[in-house]
Amino acid sequence: MVEIIAGALVAAGLLGAAYLLSRSRMTAGGNGVSAADAERADQRAQAREAALDRRAAELEKRAAELEQREAALI
Repeated sequence: MVEIIAGALVAAGLLGAAYLLSRSRMTAGGNGVSAADAERADQRAQAREAALDRRAAELEKRAAELEQREAALI
């Protein structure tokens, strides 16, 4: 009995979360921003994150090169 109630509560929570997520996508959290504007902002954030990932990879590569140079000098 407890498992059935717990399962129902979990299902209700998941449905509620899905509803809130779909609603926030339509109005970007209810603040009057259109879904298209929210999508563009999301794309810009993803582009910034990708640029940061690329820069981190470049820095890691440069650090490895410097470590190799240092090892060659020793």
